[in-house]
Amino acid sequence: MRRTGNRGQVLLVFLGGLLALLGVAALGIDVGYLYTVRHELQRCTDAGALAGASAFLSGSWTDGATRAVADGRARAFATMDNVAATVLRRAVDTDPGGDDAKVGLLYWLGRSEEEQGHGADALTFYQRVFAVDIRFQDVSERVKSLAKAGR
Repeated sequence: MRRTGNRGQVLLVFLGGLLALLGVAALGIDVGYLYTVRHELQRCTDAGALAGASAFLSGSWTDGATRAVADGRARAFATMDNVAATVLRRAVDTDPGGDDAKVGLLYWLGRSEEEQGHGADALTFYQRVFAVDIRFQDVSERVKSLAKAGR
């Protein structure tokens, strides 16, 4: 006795189930990565906030110098992480404007690379900032110190 019209149905059901299983697995991986990156960014932000707040232990809230120290500490600690560097690098790469529009991003990407011990990469970003605005924050001192250290 021959069956007709039912051949191959198991294959279609199996492929549909396999496709659904792969979709759920991919979604699980993406959600897991999302939570990992979110945790890393929160950790970086918390470290920056605590580092900035530590400046107020020895100074007044209203003192401009103390606020500048707090701001510097907070930004330095917040840019120490690879995730922050990746986000900054992506922002620099995707922004269609020239270096004059990205000078702040370039500076903080340089700071991030410097904090992670990548002096040559930091110097490259600082030089791009230096080419746009020689007086941008402390970029001239950072270029000098990194160029001297690289010799």
